[in-house]
Parts: sequence; C-alpha cells; structure tokens
Amino acid sequence: MVTEVLERMERLPWDSFLEEEVNRDARAHTVALETARKMIDRFREVDWPNIKRDLGLPPYNWVVPDGLEPHWVAPGRAVFWQEQVIREPVDRLDGGQMRRVLEDVSRGWTRTSGLPANNPSVIAHYLNKGLRFRPPEAEMAVETLQALVPSEALQAMDREPEPEVKVEYLCSRHGYKHKRFVTWKGYVAHCSQSREPLEYDPPADILNLMKNYDFVCMIHGKGFTSARHAGRHFKSEMRRPGRSVHPTLEQMKVVRENQDG
Repeated sequence: MVTEVLERMERLPWDSFLEEEVNRDARAHTVALETARKMIDRFREVDWPNIKRDLGLPPYNWVVPDGLEPHWVAPGRAVFWQEQVIREPVDRLDGGQMRRVLEDVSRGWTRTSGLPANNPSVIAHYLNKGLRFRPPEAEMAVETLQALVPSEALQAMDREPEPEVKVEYLCSRHGYKHKRFVTWKGYVAHCSQSREPLEYDPPADILNLMKNYDFVCMIHGKGFTSARHAGRHFKSEMRRPGRSVHPTLEQMKVVRENQDG
C-alpha cells in the first residue's frame, strides 16, 4: 500500500482566487464575496475535516498535511494546480553530432478553474491525474503563481466528463469491510439501525434546517415547525412496510444552546 503525501506550500492561502472566481464564474456571479466566504467557511468547518480524514484512508491514501487545503472558490469546489508539459524539439549531442529530438518539456504550473472537490473520491481522482493543491516549486516567481495561463492539457481535461460528485460517509465499525454510504439519509439510517453514534457532523443542508425549524428528521432531511407535524411524519414513516427504525419525536427536537432544559 502506497500513501502519498501532498506538498505543503504556504505562500498561497486558500482564498487566493476566491474574489476573482466569484466575479468571473457564471455559477457564482450573483453571490457577493462576503456571502460566498461565509458559505465556504461553513464548508471548511463542517465538511472539509471529514473529507481530509477519509482522503488519507484506503483506497485513496492521500495524506493532507495540517494547514494545507485546496483553494476554495465555493463550498465543495476548488482551484487546483497542474503542470504544463509540452512536447518540443530539443537539440541533443548524439555520437559527436547535434541532433534535434522531441522531448517533454515542463513549462511550469498553472491553475485550473474551479473543479468539484466535495468528497475524497473526486479529489483523489484529480490528484491521481497529477493535479495538486499547490505548485511544488517553492521558488516560483509570484507573477507566475498569480497568472492564469490555460494549457492544452487543462483544456483537454475540462472537456472530459467530470466524475459524479457524491458525498461519502464511511462506517468502519463492522470488521475489515467498511460500509460506505453516498447519502446522509442512508448513513443515519444505518447508525440508527445498528444503534451506533454518528461519527460525522450533519451536512450543511441539515444544519440549515436545524437553524430554521424546531424539529428536524435527519434521515429524510425534513424540518417541522411544530410537534404535531413532526409527530405526523414519524407515524407515517413507522407505518411503512419493513421500516422499524426512525428518530423519535424527542430525537427530532432541535435543542439550542440558549434553550432551557
């Protein structure tokens, strides 16, 4: 088993390209920079630690040093770096004669546009293709680091279909074979069925529900404003054939820090 350790380069903080990407990217042009930063900070606090941990485990085996993280430009979307390798004619001495041969020549590292980066599988996909969180040359000129020079390799990569982006939840409490879940609903249902505590924080959409509702079903991602509506949901789900495990009304109740009891 080979574990790769990503290069650490602190010259470029994670938000180096956030403002430019928010202003340029059509997907985010309506989002103010301050709003985008708040959304990303929430993703960095809740989702990134879990992604980073799983990225270092099999089958990915990519260890991310503390303090290193992608250049986030949106929650679950980041700028990567890729080396430009171009095949060029080069003069080489061969048998006392100078001959011109074709060789792969590195033209430095350039950054990509924002790419999916919201689970270990998709991040490992790009790292295995040669992309990195930071360019490895610590002495690279600042002008080069800040310049966006599209390369043929990057343009070709952008034409490839992007892998399906799914959040993964891993449960390693069942022997050698780990159980993987691609939805929060499936993961919570498994933990509830097995009577195991959750090892992951809820995703951002569930956390937002907990801010706005008094009762939240984490399995189905639904919020309720009253105990009556939450109780109706509970009874309806418990009537379904084969469904015997579901959060109770008390478990669905949102308890806030400033709430008595």
